[in-house]
Amino acid sequence: MTDEKRLKVLKKYIRPSYDGIMLGGFLALCGGALLIYDIIECFENSGIEIKEFAIAVFFTLFALFILELSITELKRFKKLLTDIVENGGLPFLLNDFQNGGKAFKDKLILGQNFLIGKNTGVVIAYSDIGRIYQQIRKTNGVEDSRTLKVLHLKTNRYYDLCKVPRRGKAEDEVQQVVEYIVSMNPNIRVGYK
Repeated sequence: MTDEKRLKVLKKYIRPSYDGIMLGGFLALCGGALLIYDIIECFENSGIEIKEFAIAVFFTLFALFILELSITELKRFKKLLTDIVENGGLPFLLNDFQNGGKAFKDKLILGQNFLIGKNTGVVIAYSDIGRIYQQIRKTNGVEDSRTLKVLHLKTNRYYDLCKVPRRGKAEDEVQQVVEYIVSMNPNIRVGYK
């Protein structure tokens, strides 16, 4: 199998999220429309509402910020795939991926050497993990979501591996996954602090 075919197989299973790009693009279009509307109003009424114009500028800048973050994350993912191919690790990674166990309804693949976040596009070697923990987000005391996060030692950044189920046997499954990951690299610290 050629590297191109292997890369296509890998891209079927791990892919970056385009949600941020779509949201940022939509918000940028809305902000641009608000700015154009304010400029037209300025010429028609020979004056401009500073408050409305400031809101439109802030909205547009916020949208462009979200868009920039999303594009940066997409570039990171593409660079990761390029590095894997250039280093000759693609057959090794695919083998690890295809023979690995699955957790959280196929959202996380636990290979012999790598963790693969299927929906987040995160591929990380066990040896590169410095810390693992479960992040719980709450609003007004009510749990919104749970995410399994890891600290990448080489980049010194935290990455979301996958969303974790919140109900039922979720705690047991999270505990088993974390224990398995730590068994693959005993130097991993568990917990945020």
